[in-house]
Amino acid sequence: MDKSKNIINLGAVLFLSIIFSYIILEDTICGAKNDFVFHKKFIILFAENFKNTLNGYGKGELLASNSLIFYIFLKV
Repeated sequence: MDKSKNIINLGAVLFLSIIFSYIILEDTICGAKNDFVFHKKFIILFAENFKNTLNGYGKGELLASNSLIFYIFLKV
């Protein structure tokens, strides 16, 4: 019986921590919006002109640290 009470208490604490984080606008990954804007550019480029983007990927303005497959998958 004591174990189930501890599990319920742990669940309540975790739930309250999520609510608290939402209230204080905590951003643990520090810049998810910036990441979204950066990746959105590649996704749109692959969707509009796959061949040219594939040829220019990793050079100049199209330099990214993510795998090419990541963007191709998100394009679909």
